[in-house]
Amino acid sequence: MHLSPASLEIIIEGEVVMDNIQDLPKAMCILFGLMYALHLNYPKTMKLTFQFIQQVLLLLGHTDLKPKLQTLKNQLAM
Repeated sequence: MHLSPASLEIIIEGEVVMDNIQDLPKAMCILFGLMYALHLNYPKTMKLTFQFIQQVLLLLGHTDLKPKLQTLKNQLAM
């Protein structure tokens, strides 16, 4: 499946901070960079999603995963 969104924007605390981003991977990298540079916490409702992307997909941060993340990583490896 190929996704082709009309536009990509980064919104932090209800404000558009960047728009006209070319593709999703670039938007995710910019988002993680902004969150790191601005010392922002992950949104509570998406904390595990962001931790999974950071620790499993990007291989950044701690190597020891929380049980829920380790279970998901193991399921994806099957």
